[in-house]
Amino acid sequence: MTGGERDRVIVLSDGDVASLVALKSAAEMAQGGESSVLLVPRRADRLRVLSRQAAAHRAEILETVTESGRDADMLLAVGRRAGEKRVSRVVWPAHGGVAGDPESVDLDRASAIANTALLVERLLEIESAVAPAIEVPFADLSDRQIAELAADLGLVPGEVWWTGRSSDDQVLAAERWGAAFDAAGVPLRASGVPRADARRG
Repeated sequence: MTGGERDRVIVLSDGDVASLVALKSAAEMAQGGESSVLLVPRRADRLRVLSRQAAAHRAEILETVTESGRDADMLLAVGRRAGEKRVSRVVWPAHGGVAGDPESVDLDRASAIANTALLVERLLEIESAVAPAIEVPFADLSDRQIAELAADLGLVPGEVWWTGRSSDDQVLAAERWGAAFDAAGVPLRASGVPRADARRG
């Protein structure tokens, strides 16, 4: 791989807070120009907000990988795509946060995330000499810790898929992440934008 290719990274995204943190972090670390960060949407129904996120952080949208089957199957598909495009890293921003308890981590879920990434990485190495690394930087983080990372990066949660609360799923997600940002000391308005009196670090 060339130097530019080594800098390229694929970020899997479902349009939520952890995915946005991963995208922003990758964009800040990238050194290969606008095409150095590739965003793979996991939900076709969230493509509009994902397209806005990609544009805001100078990422290129690849084809959607839908939510079907096991996480391992999804990661294998993305890993193979990364190999075809000679991308060296895939970031999977899954985490073990617990809905309704921003301080807790589901350790079984966190372990499953890490083990799945390791398994897929090894399978890809068997298949190809240009297999990417599968990174899971948030596996053992709570919702509050993810919210703190977002605040540290200056991200506006209003960019995520649940902004607007037009469905029951969006309302539940907004309540979950509202509690997480409250715990992180960055309370949100109903729109998902930090309140003017939010604590600054």
